[in-house]
Amino acid sequence: MARRLLRIAAYARPYRWRIVLGTLLVLLGTASILAFPLAVAAVVDAASNKADLGKLHLLAAGILLLFVVRAAIAAVGGYLLDVVGERLVLDLRHDLFAHLMRLDLDFFHREKVGDLSSRLSTDTAAIRNAVTETTVSVLNQLSMLVGSALMMAFLNWRLTLIILLLAPTTTALSRHFGRIMEAASKRVQEQRAAVSSVAQESISGIAVVKVLSRSEHEIDRYSGSLARLLASSLGSIRISTWFRTHLYLLTSLTTVAIFWYGGLQIYSGRISAGQLVAFLFYAQNISQAFAAFAQLYSNLSQAAGASTRVFELMALTPSIETNADAAEPPRSVGRVRFEDIGFWHVPGRPILERFNLAVTSGEIVILSGESGCGKTTAVQLLPRLFDPCAGRILVDGHDIREVPLRWLREQVALVSQDAFLFGGTVLENIRYGRLDASDEEVEQAARAASAHEFIATMPQGYDSEVGERGVRISGGQRQRLALARAFLRRAPILVLDEATSGVDSATEEKIHETVYRWCKREGITALIVAHRSAALRLADRIVVMERGGIVREDIPDTSFPSDASSFGQVRNHPARPAARKEFAAAEAMRLDKAAP
Repeated sequence: MARRLLRIAAYARPYRWRIVLGTLLVLLGTASILAFPLAVAAVVDAASNKADLGKLHLLAAGILLLFVVRAAIAAVGGYLLDVVGERLVLDLRHDLFAHLMRLDLDFFHREKVGDLSSRLSTDTAAIRNAVTETTVSVLNQLSMLVGSALMMAFLNWRLTLIILLLAPTTTALSRHFGRIMEAASKRVQEQRAAVSSVAQESISGIAVVKVLSRSEHEIDRYSGSLARLLASSLGSIRISTWFRTHLYLLTSLTTVAIFWYGGLQIYSGRISAGQLVAFLFYAQNISQAFAAFAQLYSNLSQAAGASTRVFELMALTPSIETNADAAEPPRSVGRVRFEDIGFWHVPGRPILERFNLAVTSGEIVILSGESGCGKTTAVQLLPRLFDPCAGRILVDGHDIREVPLRWLREQVALVSQDAFLFGGTVLENIRYGRLDASDEEVEQAARAASAHEFIATMPQGYDSEVGERGVRISGGQRQRLALARAFLRRAPILVLDEATSGVDSATEEKIHETVYRWCKREGITALIVAHRSAALRLADRIVVMERGGIVREDIPDTSFPSDASSFGQVRNHPARPAARKEFAAAEAMRLDKAAP
């Protein structure tokens, strides 16, 4: 546990001077409180010896002043340490999120979103509590413990020995219960993550839940996760309660021993009544410190358990990393080559096998074939969302593993069938493709994607909110916004993965025409995954895939006109029937296999 807490403490280095000042103020406040029992002893002795009332009033005023000074000092010191703790944990949360953003897509396919969210929020919050609250309390209680012990030794060393007998027993208890509490805390954090994951899945899939009448099933599933969380939490509470109870019994026995032995000391005249009162105050400080340490140790154990889950993620390294020594090539001209590509998630079950494809600059290639033949996997390998298990991919003759990852992904614009939108405005979602784009450029991209018309009918136009994941607009509208985002990016390579599956045929026709005009005008290379025959009109070449490889290709007459006004001529060019026949055959095969 100490090693993990030290790793958390490493985040405090930028704030070390604030920590030093806050610590000094806390210690100063504690020192002022340590003078309080001596002042009380003076009041008691003055009253017992019937001193003049003026001295009694003066001592009482001194005690009040001590409280005021201590409150002011402790407030400033505590504030400084709280601010540092808050900043420290925000730094930790930032680093964890940044690390997650650098991990591979495959990692997110394995992990649950709810669990990752829990580590970012719940686990870091547990660490925050340990840093901001527990650290201040530890300083206070430790200062009070040491200071009270020294003052007690000054007053009566025999009585002090009774208190000090408590220390080794408490240490042994802490070591015994500490390991158990840390393990219990980790189980609680894991169950909290599971509860969060179930809730997030149910809410994200609420449409499916409603359509299939599975609301009660999801309630039962969530209740089951809550029951497991409760069982883990109760186990952790039982352990903490046992720890606190043992310490309470020890401190109670010590207090009784002090009363008994102190009474004997007064009876024999070795100490005054005021000194015994002061001694009891100091003993109470020590007892409270040990009792507080029980709770603080529990909090630190929770922080250690939470930090284990956080640092487990921080220890992961992405398998897809950029070559730090690679020079950045000039802007791509869009030449792409797949050479003997093999890819699998499970050895022995290849998704792609000896996949070879060369795409020239400005060419529009359609990948077709039945579902599961590897089309989507092939296009996802191009921007290195995954790395091939065999073979290599070249862009402009450069192996994509040997060029900076950022450069590669700036050359590729990918639009998938499941178009994802962020919970912001239409304008913000389109501009995500190029953050420095002007409003006019955003509108041009929207027009190119046939999205401007429906955007104009929305209540606030481009400033309209789309809702989380774009729930306030239709699937086809989401796809058109995603297309606009890709167009705005102006990457030399465009990848469309069933990007028009959610739009009607008339809109699809319009988008296809726009894609063709745009690619030919700008010299954009396009790889298009498509099933529907309407996409055929885009193709310079059709590649039919089956079982992870290419089974046939159609290369129409390359003399097709490519000027922007001749789309209709291209669509009906005499060389196209062969291509249409090939596509129709592949489509018929796919439909036959899909039929029940």
